[in-house]
Amino acid sequence: MRTALLLFIISFSVVSCSKDKFTTSPQLRYKSLTSNRSTSTNFFSAPDVILNITDKEGDLGFTDRDTAFVYITNLQAPYLSDSFPFPHLNGAAGKKFDAELRVNLFNMLTCTQSTRPSIDTFFFEIYVRDFARNKSNVIVTPDPFYYECQ
Repeated sequence: MRTALLLFIISFSVVSCSKDKFTTSPQLRYKSLTSNRSTSTNFFSAPDVILNITDKEGDLGFTDRDTAFVYITNLQAPYLSDSFPFPHLNGAAGKKFDAELRVNLFNMLTCTQSTRPSIDTFFFEIYVRDFARNKSNVIVTPDPFYYECQ
């Protein structure tokens, strides 16, 4: 009996301490970069940042009355900061929304050094705001991106 009670207390503690995957504010998790290198002479080689996004209400996307946005900043060149609206999700963003998000970095790439050839190392800061203007966690890409300026 004592063992069963102890097992119940331990099980309850583990279950109650687990963090809910779905929260009112969107949650981002970094997955990868599609490529970690590009050159200034190849305009078609801009990589995508792949993220996982979850949201309890699923109030993301684009509608006639509201739009959710992805915000991204190049930390090496902070003047390269931009926001991108989510596409229209056609009702796919329901309760407990969980999806993969791909953000193209083409607008975030520039040569920051005046001497050529050179290689810049970039990291990007990304967050999301939903319809209710809840801000997600802010992530910084852990993998460097190398941009060769020629």
